[in-house]
Amino acid sequence: MQDVNVLVVFPTRGESMERLALAAAVGAVQGRANIRLRCLEAAADRDFIAPRDADAEWADAILAISYGPADSLEQYIDSLGTRRDRVDSAALTSIEDARLHGRRAAEAARAQK
Repeated sequence: MQDVNVLVVFPTRGESMERLALAAAVGAVQGRANIRLRCLEAAADRDFIAPRDADAEWADAILAISYGPADSLEQYIDSLGTRRDRVDSAALTSIEDARLHGRRAAEAARAQK
């Protein structure tokens, strides 16, 4: 079975947003993917770092997690250029939705390989 890499990106720090992003990452792991979790507004004293170009190159799928439209997330997606086809943007409302979304992203990326 081939390795699948999933990048989970979320726009802002905050306990509930972090929970959704972590749940999506757990779902991707359940789908047997390697993950990287990145916050667009990461601070040096937090557990998250901002996404880098190398992260998008590494990823077979990119999950852009939010509650709804987020300008910083849209700017990041626009900056990906040709890698935008790997992006699955989702406005999630529950932990279970996020976990399921992560698992489906991993499975879809594996099917495309």
